[in-house]
Amino acid sequence: MENIITVDITLKILNDKLIALQSLLLKKDTSISLWIPLFSSIVGGLLVWVGQSLERRYRKKIDAKNMRLEIYAYCRKLEAEMRNNYRELAMAKTHAEYWWFCHNFSEAGNKIKNYDEHLRSQTFAREIERRIGETKAAFIGHVRKFQAIKELPDSIEKRLNDICDLTHQKAKVYSATDDYNKIRNEQIEKDEEVLRNIYYRNMVHFKTINDHLQSLI
Repeated sequence: MENIITVDITLKILNDKLIALQSLLLKKDTSISLWIPLFSSIVGGLLVWVGQSLERRYRKKIDAKNMRLEIYAYCRKLEAEMRNNYRELAMAKTHAEYWWFCHNFSEAGNKIKNYDEHLRSQTFAREIERRIGETKAAFIGHVRKFQAIKELPDSIEKRLNDICDLTHQKAKVYSATDDYNKIRNEQIEKDEEVLRNIYYRNMVHFKTINDHLQSLI
């Protein structure tokens, strides 16, 4: 906006000087004064054209910057969503294995309940994996939109390929040799944390790309 105001002020000053020059020459009653109106009109028209051209260029630059900012903000949102997805996936996968262990090695009266919990956790894990796939696709798509506006280095392309190839580590499997009370009271939380931190390692690709996008705004 400051650039537009500056252009307007400059044009006004030049126009005022042309008017002053025209008045001065008219007073001297010279033959040159006959050409002043035409000259003033031509120069004034050129100045208006230049001013409009500069304004269009400035607005185009601002629009491009706003678009980059909007894409970047959405990519940061997707990064946060991906981190939350990984947190929930670690919980769902760990709990699915825990309830399967309980179904196989707990008292007979609880087997049906434990199996239902296992299926519920398993279904939830699949739902989160579907969300992760959608979030990955949305993130890559928005980075491509940014790339259409501003060129990105080959290192970003490699990061995008790495995101496409990301896989999900399986949760720890419990066996009959594991102590039920130990798993229930402390081990399951530790195993969930370990799996969550493994998933969080994938976040480096999203953060690195977003940091680079931020530097280009």
